[in-house]
Amino acid sequence: MKKFLVVLVILTVVITGVFAAPGDAGNDSLVVYGQIKTGDHDFDVFEELDAQNNPIDLIGNENVQPDGAGVKVGSWTFFADNQLPGTSFQVAYTTSPLVSDTIEGVSYAFEVIEIFNIDNVGYDNKIISFAEHGSLDITQGLAVKLLAKVPEDAAPANDFKGSIVVTLTTIN
Repeated sequence: MKKFLVVLVILTVVITGVFAAPGDAGNDSLVVYGQIKTGDHDFDVFEELDAQNNPIDLIGNENVQPDGAGVKVGSWTFFADNQLPGTSFQVAYTTSPLVSDTIEGVSYAFEVIEIFNIDNVGYDNKIISFAEHGSLDITQGLAVKLLAKVPEDAAPANDFKGSIVVTLTTIN
């Protein structure tokens, strides 16, 4: 009977231990950190192919005249991904007039004209803006036209050069 009682006590302890709720031996926590980085942006300017070998005729080309539509000289591209809403960039153009190395004291100023592109969503009036988070891929063609007509009797030269500096700045 003692054996039976000892076996019964042992069984009770074992069964109670198996079905009993485990005790809380302590706990601790950790913090998980994450981020979503603002994406990169890329801005490039391209000159029309073979522009140096095919200079614009400053007298004979009607499109380059002050009342003309302009002559395409290049373009710029902008790509940005994962930008925050309200992020904006501004595009600015700075020009240096056309001058010749062979004719001193003569220069012809010109203006930059943006060629309208209906696919340029997010670009208006030289401002690139993100209304929502996301990506933009913009290509903007550039043309030039003279600010004043070149006189018909202007001295001939085939080496007139000017420049356009295209600047992209972050507004916010």
